[in-house]
Amino acid sequence: MRPKRKLPLLMRFPPPFLFVLTFLTGYGLQRALGLSYAASELPRGLASLGWVLVGGGGVFVLSNVVRFAIVRTTIIPHRRSSKLLVTGFYRITRNPMYLGMSLIFVGVAALKGAFLPLLLLPIPVLIMDRVFIPFEEGHLREAFGKQFDDYTRRVRRWI
Repeated sequence: MRPKRKLPLLMRFPPPFLFVLTFLTGYGLQRALGLSYAASELPRGLASLGWVLVGGGGVFVLSNVVRFAIVRTTIIPHRRSSKLLVTGFYRITRNPMYLGMSLIFVGVAALKGAFLPLLLLPIPVLIMDRVFIPFEEGHLREAFGKQFDDYTRRVRRWI
C-alpha cells in the first residue's frame, strides 16, 4: 500500500470558495476605494459579454459535475478518482472545471463593472495550477499510470 500524501493546507478549501473569496475581496476593495461604476457608466456590450462568459463557464463546470456523477467518480480534488475522463471538454483541457470557474469569474466582473477583482484572478488560478492540479495529477498518475501519462502528452493543462 502506498503512503498517503499529505494534503496541502489550501486544499482544505473547495476551489469555488477560493474563486468567490478572491472575487469578493477585489470587489469589496473596489467599492471601499470608491471605484465602483453605475450600470449606465459601463461600456455597451459589457453585460452581454459577461453573460456569455458566465454561461460558457457554467457549461464547463456543470456539464463536468454531471459527467463525474454519471461515471461515479469524485469531484473532490483530494480524493482518488475511479475513472479517468478523457472525452468531452477533457479532450481540449485537463482542467475544464477550473477553466470554467475562471470564465465565470471574468464574466461576473464584466457584469459588475469590477476591474479590481480581475487583477486578483491570478491568485486562485495560481493556487489551482501550483497546488491543486499537481496534487490531483499525482493521484491520477498513481491510479492510471501510462494511460494518464499518454493523456497529459496529448492535452494541455489549461488550453
